[in-house]
Amino acid sequence: MRKPTGDKSVLNSLVSACARNEVANEGAGPTGPDVQLLTPRGPKSGRRFVGPAAAGVCLVLLATACASFSCRPLSITVAEKEERARLDTVPRGITSETGRLEVKRAPEIIRDYWVRAEDGTWYRVPLDRFRTAEVGRPLEICR
Repeated sequence: MRKPTGDKSVLNSLVSACARNEVANEGAGPTGPDVQLLTPRGPKSGRRFVGPAAAGVCLVLLATACASFSCRPLSITVAEKEERARLDTVPRGITSETGRLEVKRAPEIIRDYWVRAEDGTWYRVPLDRFRTAEVGRPLEICR
């Protein structure tokens, strides 16, 4: 049996010789315990499609998760309309005297538009839907 060495050129030549079955080991062939591969090798088949399969599974899960954020149309009969206003502080970007962009919070009136269905449930709607809504008429909204 040979002694371990730190010289990689000797080690590489020994591994190459063992692979060609040119080194006589004590009962061990090229795949015996004395042969050490410098780089581990995995199986060449069966694992090729793991990456694309995992990506496909992730894509399906992502599409399913995003489906919950999509619009589910709901038709209601409008019983009442209401515009609500509230005061809120909104961040704004301003340029300082030195030219740096800074955030300044300023008070602003925020308007929310609501319609009530005949069953008493209130729904927040965008401005365009609020303008087209008429009491006693059906209205399509996203739920």
